Formats: sequence, structure tokens, C-alpha cells
Amino acid sequence: MVVVKYWFQIIGNKLGRLALWVMLLGLGFSAAAEPISLAEQLVGLRSYSADFSQTVLGGRNEILQQSSGRVQIARPDRFKWVVAEPYPQTLVTVADKLYLYDPDLEQLTVESLAEAMAGTPALILTGNSDQIDELFRVAARQGPAREDEGATPSVQYSLYPKDESALFAEIRLRFDSDRVLSQLDIVDHLGQLTQVNFANVSYNGQMSADEFEFTVPAGTDVIGELHQP
Repeated sequence: MVVVKYWFQIIGNKLGRLALWVMLLGLGFSAAAEPISLAEQLVGLRSYSADFSQTVLGGRNEILQQSSGRVQIARPDRFKWVVAEPYPQTLVTVADKLYLYDPDLEQLTVESLAEAMAGTPALILTGNSDQIDELFRVAARQGPAREDEGATPSVQYSLYPKDESALFAEIRLRFDSDRVLSQLDIVDHLGQLTQVNFANVSYNGQMSADEFEFTVPAGTDVIGELHQP
């Protein structure tokens, strides 16, 4: 199964075929003795972009899938997840819609953004950080700081869904000593691990609205209703 579809299935996307979210935050954090809450960490996030490499590991730590591409996020409610290899796919928000384009199948699946994201960890990336405590039990663990004077320690946030019907058991967000999100893990109830590593991160950089536009290629089979400007 293509990684993007798998990812959204993990986090409960109602399309049942999609799979990212989760995208992906590149925040800085304070040098306080105790880690600040994840909700506070996310307050300053306006935009985030990075290259990603994603690996899905089975219960015996065997590699099941690998992919790579680029992610772009602009709060609120805008993101784009492009898989370049091995199977190209594009997942992008267009106004109040969520588009999943599969060029190999020449197929575009369209879903209401609100419905697709309801009750999923995607809200962490799209600006609804005030709901984190409502939906998740969050634990923070502070790692060692670099030897640089004034360097902040690394931090890992583990999110456990309060909804017993959630399709995942844990989400881990790891922020390195350079104050950016470096890794995102999702663990399902069978012990399968989806691990996403980020590189070449741009945090709160300029991002044009054009980045989230999508022109449907001729001959594409459209499932769902396109956004009407």
C-alpha cells in the first residue's frame, strides 16, 4: 500500500485510503528547566516545510515500506504532502477540501477537510492546538542539551489518544537541540511503527498561497466534489 494512504488510515482519516498526517511541525522551544506543554510549543508556528524520509517497520522491526518527498504547512488548515519516491502522490488542502492525487491511477479523491480531519492528530498541524489536551494524554521527556553555551535540550512529546477506538497507540514528536522537529513516529496497536525523519527544515519562512493550489490534470478520474471558487 502506498505510504500516503497508509499514513492517513493510521490517524483515522475518513477517506480510508489516505495516509499522511502527520505531518510535521518545526517549532522552537524555550530553555526552561522543564519542557513547556506541546500546546504552548505550537502557538508560534505559522509555516513549516521540510524534506522527509518515511519508513514503516513491522512488529519484528522489518522494513515494510519506504518513501521520500516534501511537506509544506501553513497555519491554519493548509498543508501539502508530496511523495516523490517510490510511488508519486500528492495530498493537498484546497480551501475547505482535501485532495489526494495519484498520477499512476490518474485518480483524484476529494473529501471535506473538516470531515477528513475530525478527531485525528492532523489538528495538531493545522492550528487546533487548544484541543490537544482534550484529545490526547501528553507526556514530555527532555533530552541532553548540546555543549554550546545557551543551547536548549532536545524534547520528545508522546501523545496517547484518549479515544479507545483510535487506530494508533502513540504519536511521538521529537525536537532536536536546534529547536526544530526532527522526527515523527506513529505506533499502531499491533506494534507497527511509522517513522518520519525531516531535513532541510524551514520554520516560519515565507510561503505563497500558490503552493497550495492544484490544477486537475486532463483525463483524471475525480471521486468526490471539487472545490468551487
